[in-house]
Amino acid sequence: MLIVLSGVGSPVAGLVKAWMSWAPVTGLTSADPTRIMVVASVILLQVATATAVVAAKSTIRFPEINAQKAWENGGIGIDDVTEYFLVGSFASWIVALGGLALTMAG
Repeated sequence: MLIVLSGVGSPVAGLVKAWMSWAPVTGLTSADPTRIMVVASVILLQVATATAVVAAKSTIRFPEINAQKAWENGGIGIDDVTEYFLVGSFASWIVALGGLALTMAG
């Protein structure tokens, strides 16, 4: 969604582009949650979940895809897309797991 909004003349395009200028440090955004999820999955004996996280990250960062220049697509490179995908996925999973935890607790 951010990619679409940043390319068109939407009212939030300026905000999205300003947020995307922060991209060089966004690798830190997904690295820690990825590690935490893998370690937690292994501790909870959910090896399939840990495998899925590692496979998803590996697939997203596939060398042929990652070879694209970061700015060849109007300022949005594969690193940005990867970051949005991973952060969005983790946010969705956390919300889903939180809902499941609340359901099981109540």
